[in-house]
Amino acid sequence: MDFPSPPIRPDFDAKPKASPLWWLIVAFSGLLLLALVAFLATPVLWVAFAIALVIALQYLLWGWWLERIYRSHAARAIEPEPDRQRKSSKPTEPLR
Repeated sequence: MDFPSPPIRPDFDAKPKASPLWWLIVAFSGLLLLALVAFLATPVLWVAFAIALVIALQYLLWGWWLERIYRSHAARAIEPEPDRQRKSSKPTEPLR
């Protein structure tokens, strides 16, 4: 059994290497893209930070300080005052 010989491989020239100018253009393009993304994303990050700060301050004000004030007044209102009964020596009469 005779097989035909494979075709002769063509002799390609070596690929040319990229010039330093090409790498410089690619590097500056990447840097420009990164600067553009940073410039556009920075205001978004500032707004997100401001919203988070407002939420944190609201939590601190309404959730912690005012709750402590509310609970301290509520606790005083619930406490029985034993002096009320001792102040009046006469028993109170029912209203008619």
